[in-house]
Amino acid sequence: MVKIGILAEGQKEDMRAILADAAARRDIDVEIVFVEHGKDFASLDALVLPRGKSLRFGEIFGGTSLGRAVAEFSKDMPVLVVCGSMIACAKRFGRGCEGRKTIGIIDAKVDNGDLDGNLKVVLANGQECIGNFTEAPALSGLGRNVEKIATCKGKIVALKDGNAFGFSYVDFSGRSYEQFLQAAAGKHLLP
Repeated sequence: MVKIGILAEGQKEDMRAILADAAARRDIDVEIVFVEHGKDFASLDALVLPRGKSLRFGEIFGGTSLGRAVAEFSKDMPVLVVCGSMIACAKRFGRGCEGRKTIGIIDAKVDNGDLDGNLKVVLANGQECIGNFTEAPALSGLGRNVEKIATCKGKIVALKDGNAFGFSYVDFSGRSYEQFLQAAAGKHLLP
């Protein structure tokens, strides 16, 4: 059983439903719980920071024990960050992100408010999906070890940096999050 915690902020219910459906399609047995404090992370195999207001995530992560707990967790375990929570996790800010607080677990520059609406996303494996963007950020200036996962309109909208998976959009089909689910299930899939 893979235990995934979703921070009890933002669009947590959407993420729970999306990940539960995606895990079921992949035959991954998951328990998804909401978490509020760093002490809740000890029993988790993975953590999700859902879509929400980037300023709110910056306030609850920047210089706080919760932010330090997320950064520490991401060193060893998979973390999925979506839209506004991704902004609060980026190392560098561009347009529209001035003055934000960050925990710096994603080595990329983030420009806010680049994409809006239901748009076609092309995943690195060539598959396509529809991403739901809400005044969403685009990524540039990726660090040396950062892997591009998806693009939209020629802009980078998803990445993998170590154990951190960052997405500018919500994929209601869940296909975009399969690599994250595989990483979360990794130790449970061994023969």
